[in-house]
Amino acid sequence: MKEILVLCGCFPKEFEEEYLDNSVGLAQIAADRLQKNIIQGICEIPDVTPYVLTAPFVGYFPSGYKKPFVKSHRFKSEDGVPYTIVGFLNIKGIETWLKSEKLSRAIIQWCRESPTHRNVVIYSHYAGFMRAIGKAKRKYPDLKACCVITDMPELSMPKPTSFLGKLKSMPSRLMFHITYKNLPYVDDFALLSKHMAPELSLTEERYCVVECMCDTSASIPSQNAFLGKRTTDGVYFAYSGTLDKQYGIKELLEAFNSVDDAKLHLWICGDGNGKEDVLEWMKKDSRIEYFGCLKHNDVVALQQASDILINPRSSKGIFTKYSFPSKTIEYMLAGKPVVAYKLMGIPDEYDDYLFYIEDSGAGLADAILKYGNMPKEKLVAAGTANREFAVENKNYFVQTKKILAVMGL
Repeated sequence: MKEILVLCGCFPKEFEEEYLDNSVGLAQIAADRLQKNIIQGICEIPDVTPYVLTAPFVGYFPSGYKKPFVKSHRFKSEDGVPYTIVGFLNIKGIETWLKSEKLSRAIIQWCRESPTHRNVVIYSHYAGFMRAIGKAKRKYPDLKACCVITDMPELSMPKPTSFLGKLKSMPSRLMFHITYKNLPYVDDFALLSKHMAPELSLTEERYCVVECMCDTSASIPSQNAFLGKRTTDGVYFAYSGTLDKQYGIKELLEAFNSVDDAKLHLWICGDGNGKEDVLEWMKKDSRIEYFGCLKHNDVVALQQASDILINPRSSKGIFTKYSFPSKTIEYMLAGKPVVAYKLMGIPDEYDDYLFYIEDSGAGLADAILKYGNMPKEKLVAAGTANREFAVENKNYFVQTKKILAVMGL
């Protein structure tokens, strides 16, 4: 049995409630799920087992997290996976350095314990993780590292021209400098989008594309209060997730309001800087309902009670080239039709399943009207096909095998 170190920032189940309760605003739930899916995927692959080293991705104290310290813990999970939570002083400016020092020592100790401890999967090219891997590989050059890169904000970050702008951007630029200084210590990569590879100067044998992975064992709530909110002949669109203006929530509200069809309804849940827009449009359009920031089971229930799930994130901005919305696979797994834009980061294999929005001024409104009037049996069939595709091709076992394969394991 070969042990693989998973270096990440996940919230272990045993402490998840504590981290979520102390988070100010939305925690990184989608990222947390992906990390746990990787761990679970390794658990189910024969002859390998994970050892998880995590420095939880919480916001900075006090604006993003209520406590200044994240405590250290060592334990085994219910399924026997050993975890080490690296504690740190959660103050912006020193948090990254503290994490990297403690993590590098932990990695070196893990390598020292056995000559077979030489494979590590790293979640994200976060500067603290990259610095830790750099220090560990200088000590143990035979350590093989694979980095899962889910986002490359450095590529879309505007270059400041003013002195004040340069001053404000210094912390971010320092983090990216640390990252790219240590990136040569990474052997292989699992990328969210194939378009990331040229930016990292990677040859084909050094990376695989893992745009998403899903937990197919997730249960559907037995009680669904949202079913009672439906009208007999209504068609219900739903959007769940971050209400961020850069992700198109304002455009969704405006487009929906412009469609004159009384049977169409729009359900929204989540939080973000677009929340006030949602509240304003609710007053103007009775077909729009907002349910606040829901727990995961309630989000699943809302999706199940809907007819169509929609994502208004458009192809505007360079970041869409290097991203795959986790919402896409979450929606498909819900067994519902998915209306979305064809972003550059969405592989072509999805083209037979997603209902694409025309990338034009009236495209979003046209899509709402078109799919809102599609026969119910076609909507049901599309939703069934979506779930089958997600379950068979994008489950955590299949996707994690890709990561281990590119590592030669």
